[in-house]
Amino acid sequence: MKKILLSLILGLTAAAGMAQTTKTYNEKIVVTVNGDSTDSIPTNIQITKNNDGTCNFALKNFCLITEDEGVIDTTGVGTIELKGVRMSTEDGINKISTNQTIAIVPGDDPKIDYWLASEEGLLDQVPIVLAGKFSEDNLYVNIDIDMTSLDQVINVVVGQENKVVSSIKAIANTATSQKAIYTLSGIRTKNAQNGIFIINGKKVIK
Repeated sequence: MKKILLSLILGLTAAAGMAQTTKTYNEKIVVTVNGDSTDSIPTNIQITKNNDGTCNFALKNFCLITEDEGVIDTTGVGTIELKGVRMSTEDGINKISTNQTIAIVPGDDPKIDYWLASEEGLLDQVPIVLAGKFSEDNLYVNIDIDMTSLDQVINVVVGQENKVVSSIKAIANTATSQKAIYTLSGIRTKNAQNGIFIINGKKVIK
C-alpha cells in the first residue's frame, strides 16, 4: 500500500493579465491526500493583485510524490490556474476566496516527463475551493482540490493563520509606541529636552 510522503513540486505564482502589484512570500506548505499529510515544506509564493480588486493565482507544476516499499515515485499532476479570486481588505488584512471548477493543464517543469493533465478529459472538470488571508509579510491559504477522477481529495495549507493576524497587531503596536516629537516651530526631533514640545499632538513642558 502506498504511503503519501510528499506531494508537491510547485510554486504559487500569479497569472498574467491586469497585474498591478506582485508580492512574493516565503512560507511553509502542508499537503494532505486522502488523510495522509506531508511534513512542512518551504516554498516561495507569489500573489498578484489585479486592477479590478481580484487576484489571479497559478499553482504551477503540482506533483504527488509517493513511496511504495522504499521506491519513491513522482507523479506530475499539472498546473492549477485560478482567475478572478475575490479579495477584500479589513483592518490591514487582505481576505481572499474563490470556488471554481477548472481544467488543470499540463505543467512545464522539464524534469517531469509526464503530466496527468495531458490525458484528455481526465482533469477537465476539477472543483477548487480556496480561502485565506495575507498581510504585507505573511500569508495563509487553504486550498481544497477534489480530484475524484484520481480517487483523491487533496488539501493544501500554506502558512499559518495566526502569523497573519500577529503581524498586523505588531505593526499597530509599533506605530502606537513611536512618539512624534516636534518643537513649537514645527521641527521634528528625536528627543524632548529643556523646553516646550508637541508630543503625539499634545503640548508637553520638559
